[in-house]
Amino acid sequence: MKTLTALGFHLALFSVAQARTWTSSAGSTMDAELLSHEGINVVLKTDEGRELTLTTSQLSQEDRDYLTSLQTASDKEEATTSKKTKKSKGRRGGRKLPDWENWEAEWPKLVKTSQDFEVTEGGDFDRFETHQYIYNSPHFTFYSDAKLTKSLVKKFSWYFESSLNYLSVLPLSLARTQEEERHVIVLYENKTDYHRNGGPEGSAGVYMGGEDIILVPFSSVGMKPSGSSYTVDRDVSNKTLSHEIVHSFTDWPYYAEGSRGWFTEGLAELVALTPYRSGIYQPGRLDSSVEDYVTAFDKDFGRGRNLGKDIKVGSLKEFMLMPYSQFTGNAGHCYGVGALLVTYFLDLEREEELENVQSFLKSMKEGEEGEELLTVLLNGRTFPELEESIAKSWRGKGVKLTFSKR
Repeated sequence: MKTLTALGFHLALFSVAQARTWTSSAGSTMDAELLSHEGINVVLKTDEGRELTLTTSQLSQEDRDYLTSLQTASDKEEATTSKKTKKSKGRRGGRKLPDWENWEAEWPKLVKTSQDFEVTEGGDFDRFETHQYIYNSPHFTFYSDAKLTKSLVKKFSWYFESSLNYLSVLPLSLARTQEEERHVIVLYENKTDYHRNGGPEGSAGVYMGGEDIILVPFSSVGMKPSGSSYTVDRDVSNKTLSHEIVHSFTDWPYYAEGSRGWFTEGLAELVALTPYRSGIYQPGRLDSSVEDYVTAFDKDFGRGRNLGKDIKVGSLKEFMLMPYSQFTGNAGHCYGVGALLVTYFLDLEREEELENVQSFLKSMKEGEEGEELLTVLLNGRTFPELEESIAKSWRGKGVKLTFSKR
């Protein structure tokens, strides 16, 4: 058997040492090269030549985000070794994406998912030695380190099934929603164990791309102690968890340069901000939901980017091509702007922009990336012209976006 802590990733990018200033969770700093990162262990080499082995919990949130960005970048490199391989096989980690498209589907106004399904028990007990309680909904396998009832699992798995259903009907051809393999969720009764195994402090869940699993503490699915068992609080916000679910179903090619960051994170934010309750997503109410969350600390979600209604973006081209480590280094601002941009492109009132995004996604599956990929999105326009169109759209909703060259 192997424990979850041994399941982490080892990045091909580490063949070249990464030198930078690292900050501990207590605030102290040091200059060091990154030698390796596997599981929760990080090995650094100081300027004096000493090798230090730390755990991710000993590092600042910015450093943990940086490590996550390297992991996803390595996944992307593995998926796109060459455009020819990417186009002919569409593989990442040796797996082939389903041959499935739904470009012609209409953007939904409401997506309802029935709770008429059964939960079963059992699975691969050798996968996680600390998680021997295994439950299965139609499309997900939940590994838990504490015993649960099937009726309890059915209550919170409804949210996962609803999220999968919502993503599958969007006209973005998210082929991963059609994979026959079960999608793995690893549940932690204790938040300390969740953090020890890679869950960032303050997070409600995290997608581990290297292992293609989502780690989730009990509290994030609304589970709370009730005597010797648990109950589910249906009023608990699942927005952060939903964000990670979107990442787990985003097709590997969609993480190309020119998309990874503003589009992949913006799409995850957009889906997470879609009003949801009891198996029903309501994308028809997205505009006001995104605006409230990005500009303020939204009471309904219990969180928000709080960017205000006068937001300076800088150069749109530079923003869309921004390295992921830089994007996550200013996560509050960049994730918020990403949500505004994706909402603009997928707005129901601008069908031509949805078509541009679909061409953008198709081009990534054909191997395009970087500036060539953004040319597809521009569709004959200049960046200043697109900036003005985006600014005008949000200006009509009371949000001022200022684009300028840096």
